[in-house]
Amino acid sequence: GFWAMDWMQRVNELQDIPVVMISSNDAGAFRPKALAAGAKAYFQKPLDREVLTAAVAGLLADKPFINPKPADAMSVVEA
Repeated sequence: GFWAMDWMQRVNELQDIPVVMISSNDAGAFRPKALAAGAKAYFQKPLDREVLTAAVAGLLADKPFINPKPADAMSVVEA
């Protein structure tokens, strides 16, 4: 995932594609690294399908998304 995001940042045609990272790794350690690398959102497995769907819809509409379910491992999606 991190390698792919780094590569996407180097390819002009791919730089504006929003990336949502889904991982089984601890969100506390990996979320800041994922967001710094360019991810627009970070989810820790298992994830809530409704929250993921809302986050992706917001990214496609170019709107920020804030997780309505704070118990889920989700970051704020930046527009």
